[in-house]
Amino acid sequence: MLTFITISRLLLALIAIPLLQARTPHSLSWALACVLSIEATDFLDGRIARRHKMVSEQGKLLDPLMDSLARFTLFATLLAMGLAPLWMVLLFFYRDMLVAYLRSFASTYGVVMAARVSGKVKAVVQGVVLASVTALLLADSIALAGPDLSAFEVFVPCVLTAVLTGGLIVYFRLWAPVMWLVVVVAVVVFACLGWLWVTRPVIPMVRDLVWWLLLLAAMTTVWSLSDYVRAGLRVARQGGAK
Repeated sequence: MLTFITISRLLLALIAIPLLQARTPHSLSWALACVLSIEATDFLDGRIARRHKMVSEQGKLLDPLMDSLARFTLFATLLAMGLAPLWMVLLFFYRDMLVAYLRSFASTYGVVMAARVSGKVKAVVQGVVLASVTALLLADSIALAGPDLSAFEVFVPCVLTAVLTGGLIVYFRLWAPVMWLVVVVAVVVFACLGWLWVTRPVIPMVRDLVWWLLLLAAMTTVWSLSDYVRAGLRVARQGGAK
């Protein structure tokens, strides 16, 4: 089951492609649910593995692979929609490829290059950016929608995401602080959706806001890459000194 949870991130990203491209309130609410589910499963599966002693070599390889493929799929979709520049998307791709190579390179010297803080920060920032971009597109579509738009179309996808995430927490007995963090995130998401539904604000320069959010993700990615490169060079120097 844990393997399925990990692989589901890529499946959710593939499902999100046509939902993002449709750019209707209904499709974008489901796309937001997919993005939030990707981040929720990424947050939970490592804790599930440690909580139930299910950590495996297969999981250590599969988890970062699914993370990279899922997020790259979403960034590539934004590129196809004309919202992300090509250089940014290539940067996200090359960073993950180079980090994977550096880890393989370190292993030739008998060194295990563990996940670094910069990599975890990069993952969080990219996840927040993707969710924020999707939320911006959803807000723009809600503002342009007519009075016939029902709350059912907007809220149900995220309600289902919250229920399924809560179900995983209960089933795998992941309590505080995991439960409270998920609750806080859910409250923020539903508060934002409620505000969008009630006020239906017209957000100016949505495309520009999306670009600046993506630039934040790109800058964090460059920082993470430089951090891993420095770590790889240290491994090379140590190996050469032996």
